[in-house]
Amino acid sequence: MLSPQLSKEGAQGLCFYTETVNDSLKLWGHNGIDPGIRTTMYFHPEHKVGIITFQNSATDGAISILKKLYLLHQYE
Repeated sequence: MLSPQLSKEGAQGLCFYTETVNDSLKLWGHNGIDPGIRTTMYFHPEHKVGIITFQNSATDGAISILKKLYLLHQYE
């Protein structure tokens, strides 16, 4: 699931994608959208920490919220 499969940059596994938080931190996860809802789930396998967001809006910003929540803690 976490082995790069499809892109030259190695950012996509079988159904999970990488999301770069900063130069040294990448999270694995997935997101989705339907009318009126947006969900995100990303985690760091080594840190064993993940964050899930649910928004009752399809607007952008979920990834930036997820990154801010993750960076509240120092895992590196």
